[in-house]
Amino acid sequence: MKNAIENDNKCIIKLLLEKCDHKYFDMQKVVEGLCRFAHTDIVKRILDKGSCKTLDMNLAMVMTCAGDFRNRNTKQQRIDLIDYLWNHFDQRLYNLNKVLDVSLEYQSFYIIEWILDNIDEDLYDINQIMLISCRSAYIDLVKYLINDVELSKFDIKTALIEACNPYPLYHGVIQHAHSTNRVEIVDLILRHCGRNYFDLPKVLTSAHEQKAYDVVSFFLENNICKDINVKILMLDACKDGYPRLVIWLLQNYTKSELEIQNAFLGACVGREFNSFQTYYDRLVCLRFLWDEIDHSLFDTKAALKQAQQTNNEKISAWLLTLE
Repeated sequence: MKNAIENDNKCIIKLLLEKCDHKYFDMQKVVEGLCRFAHTDIVKRILDKGSCKTLDMNLAMVMTCAGDFRNRNTKQQRIDLIDYLWNHFDQRLYNLNKVLDVSLEYQSFYIIEWILDNIDEDLYDINQIMLISCRSAYIDLVKYLINDVELSKFDIKTALIEACNPYPLYHGVIQHAHSTNRVEIVDLILRHCGRNYFDLPKVLTSAHEQKAYDVVSFFLENNICKDINVKILMLDACKDGYPRLVIWLLQNYTKSELEIQNAFLGACVGREFNSFQTYYDRLVCLRFLWDEIDHSLFDTKAALKQAQQTNNEKISAWLLTLE
């Protein structure tokens, strides 16, 4: 039975359940596996016989929400199974906040929408759904919530701050899509609620502190708020390798306002835990600064020394070409 479930062999599962005494199986694991693959018909057949009395129904619901990503064509089966589990058994058996959390983690948004549409919102924390959706940059779900639920039910100011966080709450979120969606969510919230509703300098500062440079760029480029220390911002953007922001700052502020010398050194040194991509992007920043600014402003010997001391080999090699 275990192998049949792991391989989603529905025919073997049905045969074993029909021909063998169920006492030989761990029926909790059987039901969990069937729910994971959304075999609604078999689950119904088992539970309608009264097996639910000894089973953890909440775990069955959770496994239905988690699903199995080898098969994306089970949307309606999962909805049918969630509907069956919720409406045919004692609803006190379920921890809806746990169910929603798993649905969010596995991006089963259609299940969340079903819950929002069919279950009394007093039974779960709808504000938490909004906060997690903003933090994880689930743009479609955020749109659904903003368009279909009263805004008064959300802590929308905290939601905006959460949307500025560049680190997805769950693993498996594609970083590029996360960045694009994050900016879109910030824009959506600002347009829907109005800029005056928010403490924009606080939001911008939060985005800067969390290194959400895409959101910072969005604020600056669209003249939403520019109340920020540009010297520190320029230094951080160079250290963390965000060329788009470095270029914009250089085009909109004077070299003295940005303390270009420090920014150049910052790009040479970087951070202790910079990734390979950040390493490459810092080099892009350095090349741009070198091409656009009078070379006499830079102390390349000091920059080379610091780059070597911090094991920035590729940047050290590039600096040597400037001599």
